[in-house]
Amino acid sequence: MIFEYTLSLNDKIRRAVTQQHLTNQLQKIKLRKPKQESPFTMQSQFRRLENKKWTEIFQENQKIHQNLTNVKSVLNITSDLSDFQKIAKLNTQNKTNNILPKLQPRCNSLQRV
Repeated sequence: MIFEYTLSLNDKIRRAVTQQHLTNQLQKIKLRKPKQESPFTMQSQFRRLENKKWTEIFQENQKIHQNLTNVKSVLNITSDLSDFQKIAKLNTQNKTNNILPKLQPRCNSLQRV
């Protein structure tokens, strides 16, 4: 009888302790701050800008290529010099004036040592 009573008492104590532990864990979870979004680093911003610049250059190269095919078709059809000059003028307008900045290394050689 005493043995059963101590077992039930131990069981009640264990349940109370686990219940208390679970309520403490829930309170910790509720108090935890939500994760803040980390702002982009300068390196990732630079790479994003660089990728944007490369896509612009690629699109301009496509325009130039299209104009060159137009030039070839005009040269095949007619030898009129004015048409050729118009298309050559279009090609010079599409050339990129912006030069991409050089990439900085991710870490200095001094930091690698």
